[in-house]
Amino acid sequence: MKMKKYIVDTMPEAMKLIRNELGQDAVILSTKTVRASGLAGILRKHKIEVIAAVEEDKVQPKEPVQVPPAVIQTMPRNAVPEVYRKAGNFNEKETIAQSLSETNEIKPKATLQHKTQESEEFPSLPAELQPHPEGADFSVSSRQEQLNGEMEAGSLTEKLLQEISQMKTFMATLAESQSNEASLPGNLNEIRTKLKDQGIATDIWSSWMDSAKRTIQVSEEEAGESIVRPLIEEFLSERITDGINKSTRIVYVAGPTGVGKTTTIAKLAAEQMFKHKRKVGLITADTYRISAVEQLRTYAAILGIPLEVVQSPADTIRALDHLSDCDLILMDTAGRNYRNEITVSELKSLLPDDPESELVVVLSLTAKTEDMLTILGHFHKYGTPKLIFTKIDETDTLGALFNVLKQYPSKLAYITTGQNVPEDIMLPDPKKLADFILGSEPS
Repeated sequence: MKMKKYIVDTMPEAMKLIRNELGQDAVILSTKTVRASGLAGILRKHKIEVIAAVEEDKVQPKEPVQVPPAVIQTMPRNAVPEVYRKAGNFNEKETIAQSLSETNEIKPKATLQHKTQESEEFPSLPAELQPHPEGADFSVSSRQEQLNGEMEAGSLTEKLLQEISQMKTFMATLAESQSNEASLPGNLNEIRTKLKDQGIATDIWSSWMDSAKRTIQVSEEEAGESIVRPLIEEFLSERITDGINKSTRIVYVAGPTGVGKTTTIAKLAAEQMFKHKRKVGLITADTYRISAVEQLRTYAAILGIPLEVVQSPADTIRALDHLSDCDLILMDTAGRNYRNEITVSELKSLLPDDPESELVVVLSLTAKTEDMLTILGHFHKYGTPKLIFTKIDETDTLGALFNVLKQYPSKLAYITTGQNVPEDIMLPDPKKLADFILGSEPS
């Protein structure tokens, strides 16, 4: 098959080139508008990209048919699809004559009866070119041209409306931004800057500012923090939980590579042993990294708790049976690229569905908010996991924590504050996190 692309101003022009170069058996595969991107595209002339094809053995180039001047002078306007006159922006008489002669492969008669007014009847034209009162009903080829033209006109209109909508959205965003930057009473301007610098999403901090503006008095120069702090703490209080439930027997710990998952599991084991007096067992399925198995084996030896290594769902069932006398079993899963939904589904298929189990996803506060949201979006298709945020000691911003908790209904279970086992882990404290956001690190 021979294919060729044409960039033209109008569909009749494209049809002329296709007939001349590819022959009568050519078919149009696609059409689309070509124009400049962005706002500048509104002011520039549009082009039409047409892709046509024909079987190799049917390529029959031919010379264009010359149209006698008489036809150009007597062809009425309503014999041509309206969309060509609207969107084409071409020399009407010449293009009409070329389109009709080339599309229908006829040689016009030498003369046609000239009429001073446009007529509804065309005795000298073939029947397939006779227009009907409700619109022209052309031959198959001509009808295809009409439909293509209508599609192009509709596409142009739709894209123009899209650009206008984008302009409106941009103007609305600009107006909102200017409104957000307006001077606030008291020391709210300073607090707003801190919240923005933390990377907290605009819809979150702007709602706090709106609430504060309704409360603060102009004369209260330093009252802003005392009003905003309770709003921050309330936001967090609604989205945290007290670690691992007492009724939970199995905790599956998952997370992307490099978030400190294995170290976090060792901290959880120590916390459950020393603080809650529970007998703990460990399972690791992270056989992708030999170092991860050895690391967890070392922690298990230090804490004096059993460890099982598994490589398949069958191994996992056996390991759970071996640890049946434990009050709590922590399972370390392989660190994978969970931005891929298939990886998340594979993980879920490997984990036994136990009513006394729960899934915990470990995320690093040094990662991008967008990546965290993508990962959690995949996990939430299979349930609602709890969250552990690591590496708070390696960042100066907590915006990602707030943005993730706002987007998804997951509860925050723990925060890790360093690499030391077992001490560098804490339950989330709204007051300490508010201190961090407003200028002082959590103690």
